[in-house]
Amino acid sequence: MTGCIVLGCTSGYRSNKEKLHFFSVPRDKKLRDMWQAALRRRNIIIKSSQAVCEKHFLHTDILWKREICDEKGNVLAHASISFDDISFKKENKDNAVHASISFDDISFEKENKDNAAHASISFDDIINILNKKQLRMPRNWTYAQCYNDMRLLAFFLPKCDKLENYKDEYTFNCLKEVFLQEDMTIRINILKQPVLNILLDRSDISVTPITNTVENIEELQELLFFVDNLKICPGINISMNEIEKLGYTKAYKDIYGTLRHRKCLFLVSLILSKCKFCSSVRNSLNQKRRRLKLIKCAKK
Repeated sequence: MTGCIVLGCTSGYRSNKEKLHFFSVPRDKKLRDMWQAALRRRNIIIKSSQAVCEKHFLHTDILWKREICDEKGNVLAHASISFDDISFKKENKDNAVHASISFDDISFEKENKDNAAHASISFDDIINILNKKQLRMPRNWTYAQCYNDMRLLAFFLPKCDKLENYKDEYTFNCLKEVFLQEDMTIRINILKQPVLNILLDRSDISVTPITNTVENIEELQELLFFVDNLKICPGINISMNEIEKLGYTKAYKDIYGTLRHRKCLFLVSLILSKCKFCSSVRNSLNQKRRRLKLIKCAKK
């Protein structure tokens, strides 16, 4: 099985060491055609030997339990599907079988079942679920309880950095933050900027999953995974000395020390390496160099 076939995704390739689970392209032609349309890749025809990584599925799109039924269709039990077991090769005396994840084993939810995940819950219920470690969060995310003027839960993706001008001293910053207030309202920040303000100017990023409140644990989980999948613009890969030397005034350092164009959009679609403003900086600097060179030649 090769890497993820979603355009711009590097999961499964040598350059990306992240360990993820993959969903095989279905063998059924109707389902495969639906995948083909969703992927929007006109230059290739997808095959059942290819796969899509878990980043491109909402957590709620996946059935985490399999129903065991008798001949009459009565549910006898629910069997949890262990990803740790599925992802390993199962050795047989005669051959080795890859237990790949397919739509026969884990399918999309087709019914809105009346269960605890859909039931309305309170802020205290969320805390109890967290204490029991029953909330599924994206990889590397964590949370903290805050008690200031009001109670709130902070879910965040931390990034560890070295302290500037110090040797072997570290700090961490939060790239993405989701705040759940006691009244069950939601606040989302990307690089300390309210995400709703950012998304207002973004035509290529869907804002559908973002709501002002959450009513059940499933909505909260879906929101966390959605925010985790948002791609942050990496900024400008040019030294500050070079920028200052050329007198370029449209760049600045954000609160985490990343150089950005002053109009940086912060979020970009998965198929882009960076936003259009940060991408334009290198060309602007090259034009400045040429102008300065012409001015020097004219003076001579």
